[in-house]
Amino acid sequence: MFNEFKEELRELLPQEEYFIEKFSEVKYSISEKGKKLVYYILNKYNQFLSSNSETVINFDEVNIEHFLPQKPESWGLTKAEIKDYIHSIGNLTLIHRRLNSKMGNKPIEDKIPALEESELNINKDLLSVISEAENKWDEDVIAKRAKKISSLAYSSIWSF
Repeated sequence: MFNEFKEELRELLPQEEYFIEKFSEVKYSISEKGKKLVYYILNKYNQFLSSNSETVINFDEVNIEHFLPQKPESWGLTKAEIKDYIHSIGNLTLIHRRLNSKMGNKPIEDKIPALEESELNINKDLLSVISEAENKWDEDVIAKRAKKISSLAYSSIWSF
């Protein structure tokens, strides 16, 4: 009976391409509901990247970090230039508030050392993405990371 129910649920799943496209559009918002959704997604992604569930995130101590800052002047960008992708799931991570305050709105090379102090696997993965992009963090890299997270969400994190 359970297997039949599971099969019915599978039939309701959207096509993978459609799911990835729509999931990649998840954005941070200042609403409480929007923040909770982003916390949930990033936490599940971090759990997926962990080999075990030893790390339990205390959301009173952990912030959502916009790696490319919302005030991007130190990156040589304007708010208008980044408005379409600044809140993308691909630009977001979870980090202890102490480290988050170290990062601030600083340029990428000043944010990386604080990110390296983090024990969360989501940040180890983010460092890997940055390294693969040769320390570049722009709209294309953010979109690729959003697609990567979306693809894993479909195939592994919330798969049937």
